[in-house]
This record gives sequence, C-alpha cells and structure tokens, in this order.
Amino acid sequence: MLSEFLCMLMLVFAIITVFTGFFTVYFGSGTSRLVGCLLTILGLIFAVAFFFFVTGFMQFQQVWSLGLVLDSAAAVGGAIVGGLIGLGLFLAAIMKS
Repeated sequence: MLSEFLCMLMLVFAIITVFTGFFTVYFGSGTSRLVGCLLTILGLIFAVAFFFFVTGFMQFQQVWSLGLVLDSAAAVGGAIVGGLIGLGLFLAAIMKS
C-alpha cells in the first residue's frame, strides 16, 4: 500500500509541477518566471527519478513495476471520476431545489 502511494505521489507531483511551471513561465512576469523555471526543473527531476524507479534503467534496481503504476493510476482515476459524479449529483440536487 505504501508503494502505491509513493508511486502515485511521485508521478502526479512530477506532472503537476511541470505543468504549473510552464504555466507560470508563460503567464508570469519578473520573479514569478524564475519560480516557474524552478518548478519546471524540479518536476523534470522527479519525472526522471520516477522513470528510473519504474524501468530500472542504468543499473538502478527496479522499484515499481509497470503493472503497479497502471493499477495505481486506474485507482486514482476511478476515485476522481467517482468524486466528480458525486459532486455533479450534489450540484444538480442543490440547483433543482
């Protein structure tokens, strides 16, 4: 269970940090662009580390299997979809009453 948590934590952190870094660099100005660059670099470092953990590339021990990554992503995706459906039903009920 801890392995799945750490796997998804690293993957989602890398993806979100890279996208928010790009967003900040594109729309920011001054020091916020520097922060965006740092966020992008940090996200890329985590993405490379995640790649090494999954593939076992360059004499690194493979920590997570591709099946674990896909199962974890499916679980997180299912949780998000279920939450959005519940939120949609809640909003529909509130707006109709």
